[in-house]
Formats: sequence, structure tokens, C-alpha cells
Amino acid sequence: MKSADNRKPGKVVWRVVTGALLLALGWGTGCRREIPEDFLVLTQVPLDLPSDFSPKDLLDEHYPPGSRVTLLLSQSHIPKTKVLSANLHAAGGPVLAPEGDRVLFVGKTAADSEWQVYESSLTRAVPVVRTSMAGGAMGPVYLPDGRIAFSSPVPRRGQELAGPGLPEIYAQRLKEQQTTQLTYGLAGATEATVLGDGRILFVSGGSAHAAVTNQALFTINTDGTEISAFAAQHDGRARIRRPRESRDGRVLFLSSGLASRGGEGALEQVLTARPFSSRATVSGVTAVRCAEPVANGRVLVTTSGVHGGATFGVYALSSNPSADNGLERIFDDPEWHAEEVAVRRPGPPPMGRLSTVVEGMPTGQLLCLDANYRDHDTAAAGANARSVRFFRATEQGGLETLGEIPLQADGSFLAEVPANTLLGLETLDDAGRVVARLPPSFWLRPGENRSCIGCHEPRNSCPENRRPLAVTQPVAQLTSPAPGLAHTPRSAR
Repeated sequence: MKSADNRKPGKVVWRVVTGALLLALGWGTGCRREIPEDFLVLTQVPLDLPSDFSPKDLLDEHYPPGSRVTLLLSQSHIPKTKVLSANLHAAGGPVLAPEGDRVLFVGKTAADSEWQVYESSLTRAVPVVRTSMAGGAMGPVYLPDGRIAFSSPVPRRGQELAGPGLPEIYAQRLKEQQTTQLTYGLAGATEATVLGDGRILFVSGGSAHAAVTNQALFTINTDGTEISAFAAQHDGRARIRRPRESRDGRVLFLSSGLASRGGEGALEQVLTARPFSSRATVSGVTAVRCAEPVANGRVLVTTSGVHGGATFGVYALSSNPSADNGLERIFDDPEWHAEEVAVRRPGPPPMGRLSTVVEGMPTGQLLCLDANYRDHDTAAAGANARSVRFFRATEQGGLETLGEIPLQADGSFLAEVPANTLLGLETLDDAGRVVARLPPSFWLRPGENRSCIGCHEPRNSCPENRRPLAVTQPVAQLTSPAPGLAHTPRSAR
């Protein structure tokens, strides 16, 4: 394998990105200069790999030895590259800070070391390790409150969809080692990004206690509250990677088969105004490894085989009929694969969000307006629920019943439940038969007051505007397992 130091500069193709970014930053250690506006940050993967290389985890597959994060500049159309991950065995996954002067990425110092999150200034280009997670860390992102979020541990090869030790999302101050866990017990929580309204959007299978047939998009607040389904929960369209929000009201992501091992996929989108019913393919290009929205509604992608090229390069989606497959070439180095491209987020930085978490509290409260308010798919013919039963996931992978409480006459209930615990529930009729079931797939953070409309409620209508009877009654306490009860789910009739 050729090293980064002895490579001869390859012939490259460079076009100025329309609407690219303006930054006034220092360059190098000499006099202060502006970084040109047409810069990109890339993950570059070498073409030649060691013959004995065998990836052991998910990141090894994407970033083999020699992979690097680089700052790509263009002055007078002569490209210049600066390595931002110097002295690391491998690196990738760059995400720019909202200010555009720093970049987070993952890296490792040796073949047998763990992947951790690093940060580098675009001007100094000296990587500084920011995490020290057992099992490694991946998928970093800057949060609006100055923290970073990431997933940990890094799944072993072939274990990112099922099995013990799936990654969860954590948050951490940049210069501190203390972490806060934000997600709990899902079938993996990865690929975090921040929406313009300040929420964290991420990818998961939904529940480790249900068969993972496809991945979907979920959101949480930056303190881990209000876990909510966002899109693709019932599409059955398999694996999702790299969601990114654009300024024109879309979330772009890559889609591929659940069993696919490569990093390539088709580019798809959902509309943020109606994410549950707007999934669509963006272009006919299927071998995409990365998609990144830029200014003026443009999208940069990394793909290969365009104009006869053998390497992955950076292209812009184009409506120009003369463009090859609807793509305009931006950058392609025949001696490196361009695995990923990162740019500063277009538009204003994400909004901040106030936290409702009360650290130290062991519980949170859940209010349901009407457990009998549900969609047609979950409604048993003629059945109305009379009670609700809560259960939680155990560390051993089982389920434990917390208790059962009656519904009020209007179908509402208010319960206090353990915090930071993966929860599920079932509504039951008079005979104790299951009317609707939600597998363990949500949690409450300490002190969180969460409300829901119903059980799988219709997404195109609103409940009646009235005060639920449950708030006039004492709060039901479901803070410890019901004595001697191990939960055995029943089938809905």
C-alpha cells in the first residue's frame, strides 16, 4: 500500500461549487490567510490495501488502513490538499462545526486500537482525541449547546443490527470525559445528525425486542427526551445511512438492502413537512457512498464510474441534460477514493433547546390522552381497552412486568415509570386480551413529563380538545417490577 507521504499528486478535476462557503481562517503556521470559499473536507480511502487486512468492525469496513480526512482547497483552479488526520492509522466520517472552523471525525492510532472521536482545526490540522469510550465511538456530531454526540460501542463486523452490545447515543462536553447516555436499549442508535430545529435525528431498528426487518429514522431532543418516530418505520425498505437535512425541506439518506455489506446505496429523501408519506428516490444513481446538501439546494454525492472513472469522486446532482447521469464532476483523484464529502451546514446554525431533565430523579411521567384512539391497523374489531400494562427490558435481554392500571372512562391514563429504561406497553380488554401492543421502544429521562395522543394513533387527525380525566386522579406508580411477574407477551386478538 502506498503511504500518504510518498504519493505523487494525481491529476485532479476541480470545479468551483456554486454557492460554496465563506470563511476567514488562518492557514498554516505562517501569516494569516483566508481559506478559499471553494473548500471541501473529504474522507479519502487508498486504492491499495494490505493483503492481510481483515476488517474487525463496522468502521474498519468503511475506513481501511491509510484512510484519511483532508481539507481540499482550490486557488486559481489548482487543488491543494491538507491532511487533517495526520499520524492516525485510519480516519473518516468528517462533520464540520456550525462555525465552519473545526471538524469532528473518527480515527484510530493503530490497527488494534479502538476507534475514537477526534477534532481538528482547519487551520492547525492537529487531531486531538475527544473521547475514550470502551468499545470505541463513531458518528460524531456537534450539538447546538456546545457538546458533541456520538454512538458507542462500534459494532463488530456483522453485528450492527442484532445481538448484545448494540450502540447507543451519548453526549459529552468537548474537553470533558464525562458522558450522558441519550438513548436506551434500541436495536442500535447510529448516524446522528442535528435538524434545524435542534432535535437529533438518528437511525435505528426501533426495538431490540422485535425482529429488525428494516431501519428507520427517529428523533430525540438533545437531552434524550421525547423519543419519536420520524420516518420509514413501516416502509420495509431495509438499511438507512447518513441522513442529512437540506434547506429546502428534505431529509436525504442512503438506502440499501438489509444484508448489504458495502457502504453504497441509492439516494432517497423524505419531506420534513410529511415524513411518513413522502419517501422517494432522488436520482437514478445507485452506487452512492455519501450525499451532502450544500447551498442553493444543491447536493454533493460521492460515486464512481462516471465519465469512465475507476475511483469514487465528488459530483453534484444536476438538472443539466448534458450532464452524465445527471451528475457534474467536482473532484476526482485517480489515486484515492473519495469516500465522503463534508461541508458546512447551509443556512443558520441549528436552534438550541431547553432541557427538561432533572438529573438525580429516578422516574418520569407519561400521560396518554386516549389509549383507544388508534389507527385501523392496530384496532381489533369492536374491541375497546379497559387497562394498560407496562413492561420494561432487562439487562439480560428479557422483559419484566411493571404493573397494570385501569384506563379512565375517556381512555386516558397517567403513570410514573422508571427513567432511563426501555419501556413497552399493552392495552387490554375486559377479558385480559391484548388490543394493541407497543414493544419496548421508548423511554423517559429523569423528571421528563411525556404525553402521547393514543396507541398508534392516526397521523392525519387530532384528538378532541378536552382535559383528560387521568390528570384529575392520583398518578399511578409503576416504578418497580410487579412481585413475581415475568412478562410473557400475548398476541393481539
